[in-house]
Amino acid sequence: MDEVHKKQAYQLANIGHWELDVLNNELHWSDQLKRLHEVELDYEPNLEAALSFYVEGEPRSKIQQAVNEAIEEGEPFTVESQIVTAKDNLRWIKAIGEPKIENGKCIRVFGSTQDITDRKEAEQQNKKIQQQLKGIVEHSPIMFYRHDTNHKLSYVSPQSQHFLGCSPEQAKQKWTDFITDHPKNKKGLQKTKKAIETGQTQPSYELQLERKDGTKIWVQVNESPVKKNGETKEIVGSLTDITTLKDKQQEIENLSRVAQKTQNMVIITDPNENIEWVNDAFVEVTGYQREEVMGKKPGALLQGPNTDPKTVRQISRKIEDQQTFSEEILNYTKEGEPYWLKLDVTPITNENGDIIQFFSIQEDITEQIETEQQLKHERDRLDEAQKIGKIGDWFFDIETNSVTWSPTLFSIMERDPEKGEPPYQKLMDLYSSEESTLFEKVEMAINDNIAYRYDTWIQTEKGNNKYVHIKGIPKTDNSGEVKQLHGIVQDITEQKKAEEEKSRILKRIDDGFFAMDKNWVVTYWNTKAEQILDTPEKDIVGEVLWDVFEEATELDFYDQYHKAVDQQVTVHFEAFYPPQQMWLDVSAYPSEGGLSVYFKDVTQRKKTQQELQEKEAQLRNIANNIDGLVHRYRLYPDGSDEFVYVSEGVEDLHEVTPQQVMESSDLLWSQIIDDHIDKVRQSVQQSAEQLAPWDQKWKINTPSGQQKWIHGRGTPIQLEDGSVQWDTILLDVTEQKELEENVSRQVTLLNHILDSIPGLFYMVGKDLSFARTNKNVERLFDLTAKELQEINALTLVVPRERSKAKRLIGKAFQEGYADLETVLIGGDGEEHHYFMNGSLVKLDGNHYVIGSGINITDRVEAEKENTVLLQEIHHRVKNNLAIISGILTLELEELPSEDFYRLPLERSINRIHSIAKVHELLYQTSSFSKVNVKEYISDLATTITGTLQAEDDIQIRLDIDEIEMNINEIIPLGMLLNELLTNSIKYAFPAKKGGLIKLEITRFSKGYKIKYSDNGKGFDQDDFDNSKTLGFTIVNMLLKQLQADYKINTENKFELFFTFKQKTTGSHSNM
Repeated sequence: MDEVHKKQAYQLANIGHWELDVLNNELHWSDQLKRLHEVELDYEPNLEAALSFYVEGEPRSKIQQAVNEAIEEGEPFTVESQIVTAKDNLRWIKAIGEPKIENGKCIRVFGSTQDITDRKEAEQQNKKIQQQLKGIVEHSPIMFYRHDTNHKLSYVSPQSQHFLGCSPEQAKQKWTDFITDHPKNKKGLQKTKKAIETGQTQPSYELQLERKDGTKIWVQVNESPVKKNGETKEIVGSLTDITTLKDKQQEIENLSRVAQKTQNMVIITDPNENIEWVNDAFVEVTGYQREEVMGKKPGALLQGPNTDPKTVRQISRKIEDQQTFSEEILNYTKEGEPYWLKLDVTPITNENGDIIQFFSIQEDITEQIETEQQLKHERDRLDEAQKIGKIGDWFFDIETNSVTWSPTLFSIMERDPEKGEPPYQKLMDLYSSEESTLFEKVEMAINDNIAYRYDTWIQTEKGNNKYVHIKGIPKTDNSGEVKQLHGIVQDITEQKKAEEEKSRILKRIDDGFFAMDKNWVVTYWNTKAEQILDTPEKDIVGEVLWDVFEEATELDFYDQYHKAVDQQVTVHFEAFYPPQQMWLDVSAYPSEGGLSVYFKDVTQRKKTQQELQEKEAQLRNIANNIDGLVHRYRLYPDGSDEFVYVSEGVEDLHEVTPQQVMESSDLLWSQIIDDHIDKVRQSVQQSAEQLAPWDQKWKINTPSGQQKWIHGRGTPIQLEDGSVQWDTILLDVTEQKELEENVSRQVTLLNHILDSIPGLFYMVGKDLSFARTNKNVERLFDLTAKELQEINALTLVVPRERSKAKRLIGKAFQEGYADLETVLIGGDGEEHHYFMNGSLVKLDGNHYVIGSGINITDRVEAEKENTVLLQEIHHRVKNNLAIISGILTLELEELPSEDFYRLPLERSINRIHSIAKVHELLYQTSSFSKVNVKEYISDLATTITGTLQAEDDIQIRLDIDEIEMNINEIIPLGMLLNELLTNSIKYAFPAKKGGLIKLEITRFSKGYKIKYSDNGKGFDQDDFDNSKTLGFTIVNMLLKQLQADYKINTENKFELFFTFKQKTTGSHSNM
């Protein structure tokens, strides 16, 4: 096995060898070992320096002890440890040492060092993958479980604490023990039973569970049967918390309409840009009737072949960002006629800040745009031509001493166009102070009417140097006197630098270089040629080559150069040059003008080749000490093969001797298992045909019955007889392969679990890219897993929902959990409503949100219909109460002002108004369940004082926080305050002057505080506690209904302070 191929084998195995001369205390490293330590190839360490590469502490002590025992006791060693290379890279290595003993003493230690970093990293990577898989399961917001056919739980993920209220160990019982008696649960359990009986996955279903602490939780159940021999043995499933989802209601937006005509075109669209209304001007300009455009997108309807896509994207982006903006765009009429318009778009929002419509006013600016485009086209043609050629033109008026520049000239001179052209004298200052010739040419052009051309360096206003070509042409008047100069300035810096760079490269290349003309006269001689041939440039350039180097006429140089010139062929040769005692490697290239010659000193390479041959025996010895098998394999054209060299490693790997393998190649081929033999032979054949590196893994059965995984790598070369030869290393990778297969099984199980979930499962990083998804995500968006990983998750959310989605995803990253209802754009282009949740997890130092999604589209559509019905109910209740109040008011107006019966009617009218106002405000809100307390009480107080005709001297002072209450809170509170205000206005102030009524309403953490008072005459508190009047009876009844705690003070005033807790909407309320 020759040196070159042996080195290739060591490089493939990342193996370097070393030799320690104990007697002379000298250490030799091979080049491969130096590369492994990342030191220069001329680096020669001593033993202490070599040991210093090992990591300080145990690794260094361990190798030092092994070396000492080899020297002192003659013990061979094998050590795996870590080193830090000269470039501070940490590597794992395997060091092997074999002492040589003479006369009972160790005189040398031979050894090898192999880079095993990849193997170690693979082992660590396998551990990391297992930890990642465990982390995904443990940090998911979904609970995973497994139970037998009797419902006994055998595995529960850590989320059981949330879902079941106990630890996974405590949860290992019949999971049906956690199910409540809710009627819906019976249908769900029937699906589990069917899955066990049929062995088929059933649709997901909802269950109500009861935690250990007695609280209830709604979950979505997804289960998949696990079969063995055709029989269901287990059920694998997951639970998703949907409690919040079932409690929420979709908010309905109350859209406004615009019906006013303008002279300009007006378009109103919904949040999805679908047309809701257009005015008459739109119909007149576009030719479309209203019924033709309703529900369609303006862009799809009006944009045509020459509409600028960039402008379209800008408009779309601004609409997505919910901006108010103006833009100019080319649209088309129904008949295909183009027209330009300026559009102003304004988003219309509701009280929550959500977009409900886009309002667009459009002005026809076709004539203006066409005029501007024609002027710009002519300007652009001239500017583009100048930019391409880096040519700027200028105009100098001698009489006014003024200069005019084109835009390109401003760019060349690096002057801001806003500053304008510089004065003539400042312009001349830009040119080199040494360029007096240029100034003379300008003066001659002015005085003698002579055009000029000149190349020179200039310094721009930014201090950059440029090389320019200048041309000036004088312009005369009728008398022949020069009045103007017109010219160009062309930037030719790149051309100038290229010429200079070419000269520098030839001067500095590592090869010697010289050029000759047809007469063998040397025209160029670089610095390296001076050094190699010890001949200065001044002594050779301009001289005939053979006159300076006479002795070369008798050498191979003379014949080869003449061959190149005479036959016009490139020649390459190596020749010895006696005057310098050196070997030269020469390449000569002919041309019509002469000959170009490159050469280099290869004397050292010749010496090295001889030294390498002497090392062959030593390399063979090292090959037998590496961790693996090195061999040389040869495949002949007739299909026969042989192993021409086999290291002793074959005995450990294949349990046969090197000699046996070299006598019969079938010994190794026969150990390859049947499933792999064809694959390995085909890979060898393909490597031979393409002369491509060979890399393959396969499994063998050794003579002793062991099964091993082998990894082989080799580099092929073609020999003169047509055969192909590989220098190859084979390594035992059985442990690594078993680790990979174990991880693969775990990944497959996890994927099976995740894909069995009918809902969405996803894992996103902080950049909002998908790190993991299940099959349902791919099916919903009609994208592959790889395509999903390349997009931003927010692009799958409808534009109007993106800001909210982005905010809640950020919340999950900051607080550890978030959920939301949103709208996704499916692969079918349709909108799908989903309830999404996610939890924060940290894997490999990175943060991700792992979550799930459930399709709630059907529920959202149903809630929309219910909301419309609720709105109509509030409206009708308000109208009916208004009719009753109106009838009573008519009755009241027929009674005299001092009539005793007016007060009961006034009280009744105010009581009805207090209820009707609630329904009126609810009808006007988007939620239909919340009323602004400050607005409601202010209106109620105004109505009461108007109905009772209160004196102007009675003041009502309101101090109310910005609070919203639901219908169960605001109606009883409004009726109660109606009674109090009516009582104070009617009875508290006999003099009817100086009366002050105060009302304060504030909110605290669990409810509301109300303080009502007047500075009237007061009354006996027993009248309040044991009321015989309807007013106080109602007040006491409403305080009980609100479950309020109250205090009262009636001495020389009336003061009532009460608090009540916040009440939720539901059947438990009295209203």
